[in-house]
Amino acid sequence: MSAAEDPPFAVRARDAGGQAVLEFEGDLDVLGIAEAREAVRRAQDGASTVVLDLRGLRFMDSSGLRVVLEAHRRAAAEAGRLLIAPGDGAVRRVLDLSGVAGLVELVDEPPEAA
Repeated sequence: MSAAEDPPFAVRARDAGGQAVLEFEGDLDVLGIAEAREAVRRAQDGASTVVLDLRGLRFMDSSGLRVVLEAHRRAAAEAGRLLIAPGDGAVRRVLDLSGVAGLVELVDEPPEAA
């Protein structure tokens, strides 16, 4: 698939031994925020541990940061756990520069599928 055919944003959910893993791909910006929020809400409704796998993102702006922070706040309020797999590219840089990396629990890779 060429870059022109790549979807702007997609999220895929899977179970990893009772942990909900959300794999984000593409660009997480204002156009994808509603889909991302809904996916995170469903995951947090169904699992006490949610992993946001951001390694497939090409780009993330402040809308994406808002999704991460909202998920972090909800996990903290409900005694849940939120893990973020940012990868080592542009998304990691956004998390680092914004200070969000210091607030959330970062992991190198999400757990394997159950």
